[in-house]
Amino acid sequence: MELYITISSKQKLCLVFRYFKNHVSRTLVSGDISWRCVKKTCSSYVKTNSSKTKLTEIKDSHTHDPETEESLNLLDVQGRCKRKACEDLTLRPSKIIRTELSI
Repeated sequence: MELYITISSKQKLCLVFRYFKNHVSRTLVSGDISWRCVKKTCSSYVKTNSSKTKLTEIKDSHTHDPETEESLNLLDVQGRCKRKACEDLTLRPSKIIRTELSI
């Protein structure tokens, strides 16, 4: 679980690196993508290549504790449930939650 990309609750790309969540800050002229920590007071950032597969630069100076595996999994399930509810408005919330938890 070193590096992976997921979708945030606001339907944006989110990079999880060493249990810290990062959002897209900007795309550089070189094509690299700059990611900043989601905590506003944290100055940490990561840069990846344009295909988001390889890290090119890391400033790993977080001012807070990393997320736990459990909280990251919870956020992932919540995001999937939210997307499913937006896609199919006829499904009951309890059914959406049960199907997402069984995955």
